[in-house]
Amino acid sequence: MISGTEGLNRARAVYSATRSMWFAETMLDAHERLSLASVTSGLRPFAFLNHLPARSRKNVSELLSSIGLPTRICNVRFDLAVRVPSLSGATVDAYKA
Repeated sequence: MISGTEGLNRARAVYSATRSMWFAETMLDAHERLSLASVTSGLRPFAFLNHLPARSRKNVSELLSSIGLPTRICNVRFDLAVRVPSLSGATVDAYKA
């Protein structure tokens, strides 16, 4: 278990090491950074950095691995043409959004 001070120090160190990198090309960058901070501080066991630009994935992965955060790059395509009889139209629209 990570203490509050230790977790905060780890999160600060990771932020410092990554602040010159973009985790997303939009304001979602802050969301991705918060996700990473929650892992480094010990609040969560893992994070999906879903909005990494393709050109940054390898560099971000290598940097995070070098500072003790194991990473994996996974490319997944989501089927936005969802047709499941038990799902409402509103649910499908929310999924697509």
